Amino acid sequence: MKIKYYQWNDGEIKNILADHFIDKTLVPVIGSGFTRGCATKGGGVVPSGEDLRLQMINEILDLADGRVNHGELKDKEFSFIADLYFGGAIVPEDNVKRKLKTSFQNVD
Repeated sequence: MKIKYYQWNDGEIKNILADHFIDKTLVPVIGSGFTRGCATKGGGVVPSGEDLRLQMINEILDLADGRVNHGELKDKEFSFIADLYFGGAIVPEDNVKRKLKTSFQNVD
């Protein structure tokens, strides 16, 4: 079986999707970035992974009292930054909870 690729604006794909919708065989796959940029009731906006990585770096640097510098963090992967951010040694738990609520809770 060959795989055929369609562009989002291809007229044929609209008919294919409509047929699958009618047949109840359409399975939408929504990626993790689906809500990126959406407002939250806490006054924030859902960040992308890279946006969140940069926000965590900035907060770590603001609270680290010189224990960490930007050069040490700028090229680190998300998982490293998240471990540092959520680890409790630099960023207080209340700050972490506030960031998560503002960024991800009650998305409009």
